[in-house]
Amino acid sequence: MSRKRSIQEEGRTFQSRWKLDYFCTEINNEIICLLCQKKIGAAKEYNINRHYNTKHYEEYNVFEGIIREEKFEKLLSSFNSQHTFFSKLSIRNKSLTRVSYEISYILGCRGKPFSDGELIKDCMIRAAELICPEVRQKFADIPLSRNTVAERIGDISDNLTSQIRDLATKFMSFSLAVDESTDIRDVAKVSVFFRGCDIDMNITEELLDIIPLKATTMGKDIFEAVMRLLEYQHFPLEKLVSVTTDGAKS
Repeated sequence: MSRKRSIQEEGRTFQSRWKLDYFCTEINNEIICLLCQKKIGAAKEYNINRHYNTKHYEEYNVFEGIIREEKFEKLLSSFNSQHTFFSKLSIRNKSLTRVSYEISYILGCRGKPFSDGELIKDCMIRAAELICPEVRQKFADIPLSRNTVAERIGDISDNLTSQIRDLATKFMSFSLAVDESTDIRDVAKVSVFFRGCDIDMNITEELLDIIPLKATTMGKDIFEAVMRLLEYQHFPLEKLVSVTTDGAKS
């Protein structure tokens, strides 16, 4: 069965006369109707003509000659202005989201409450009012509510987990360091560090996780917790070459 040819392969190109005939334009290889700003599929006159006659013929076919040209230029100018506005808005929104992630990352690294995001935002707004009031609104638009910070940190955590899993599949060998201790609430926890080496002799050393032990803290409990972690993070056990512990009897 022959494969379906693309529009480019079929040689379909936008014809300049279609602009005035049907009040349309081409943006990034897409045909846009300037009257309703809808996409009209492939660059075929049949499709464009059908759209124009069905949706706009009765209202806009009265425009002829210079009047029609002026109408087209006005529609095109309006469309370009909107397109530019939304492009800038998209870039601005991406910048605000990036700042939100960066601040949330710092809060997470410092172990600060999620609600501190709102405090930081208030400080930035106040500073902007005194130093550069013309950009105050930009700081006010940064999403840093408690729930947003929690979501951002969750996304960052998922991304780091994905990166570690990707690294683990490339290790030629890796080793573990396991340490059991208790936190300030007297909850037993196991810290697991890994050091891995890939085929290019790149060495990665990171904290893999801190696992709480809710029941007993015997060697069996620690072993099972570490094994579950390695399975969850997709570490190949056949590549494990050594395990270092704190020397405790458990």
